[in-house]
Amino acid sequence: MEEVGIDISDKFTTPLTPEVLASADLVITMGRSVGQIEIPSTARHLDWRVGDPAGAELDEVRRVREDIDRRVNQLREKVQT
Repeated sequence: MEEVGIDISDKFTTPLTPEVLASADLVITMGRSVGQIEIPSTARHLDWRVGDPAGAELDEVRRVREDIDRRVNQLREKVQT
């Protein structure tokens, strides 16, 4: 992420607790790698199969990052229209 000017050194993963999910309008999973979770019926759910960068070669990590970036930008464009 540093390559693209994003500092994530102080970031951490938010656990997907029932309380966090209950407050979400949109839940995006990535291949269900988070395990079994109960998506609230009030939330829109998207499952993005982007690949797992954990332990992958740098080129694969970059590909996954770029794929996620592209999808986020597409989603943002849809929301703004």
